[in-house]
Amino acid sequence: MGIQSTGETILFWCISLSMKIFGINEFGLRFPSLIFSLLTILLAFNIARKLYYEKIGLITAFFYAVNGILYEINIGLLSGSC
Repeated sequence: MGIQSTGETILFWCISLSMKIFGINEFGLRFPSLIFSLLTILLAFNIARKLYYEKIGLITAFFYAVNGILYEINIGLLSGSC
């Protein structure tokens, strides 16, 4: 059969590492999501800045940061297992 990857393996490794560092609690569980969200906001800024200019990059990063779906994913309302 072989090894099958669901694509979520790196998320589980990051959560596991975070819980080893911060302990088995809610902060340790949600910390990787916070880090990946901040990196995604930075990525959106850099893409918009390179395609247009810095002001558009800042506006893009702001709207991405205040997006409601990003907030719901980080607080655990959307888990993907409906």
